[in-house]
Amino acid sequence: MTNYCTTIHPIVVLENLRSEMTAASGNPSKRSAVAVRTFRSVGSALTATAENLKDAEAPSLTAAGSDLSRLLGNLAKIGTALTADGKKIAAVDPVQNISEFNKVLTSSALDLDKLGPALGKGSGMKFPPPALSEVQRIPSCQGIVSAG
Repeated sequence: MTNYCTTIHPIVVLENLRSEMTAASGNPSKRSAVAVRTFRSVGSALTATAENLKDAEAPSLTAAGSDLSRLLGNLAKIGTALTADGKKIAAVDPVQNISEFNKVLTSSALDLDKLGPALGKGSGMKFPPPALSEVQRIPSCQGIVSAG
């Protein structure tokens, strides 16, 4: 479980994405940098998590009512898409082509919206109440796991 939480922990940057993008609203270059960093970081974390856990035994958790292999497949698919989105965002000059930048950002946000359902209700892994307190004691799992 520590391996899972450590590898996927970079997704917590999503909690601040909206406020960072709002704070950078008057600076297109900064908005682009925030978006590129976030999409690449989250995409890499999801892909690495799927890769690191592909041979692991299924932990005692549920995610979107599915088994571990389905969860990891979803993480890999979304992680790959988000990493590609980061590259697409980086390829557009947000100052010279604000319309294209906004179009790419909106399209990328649709991939980001798929993350919650892939992980289950909310934004994190779900655990039965007896196991939750044990998992929450793992520092890297704090803020990622919740009751199922």
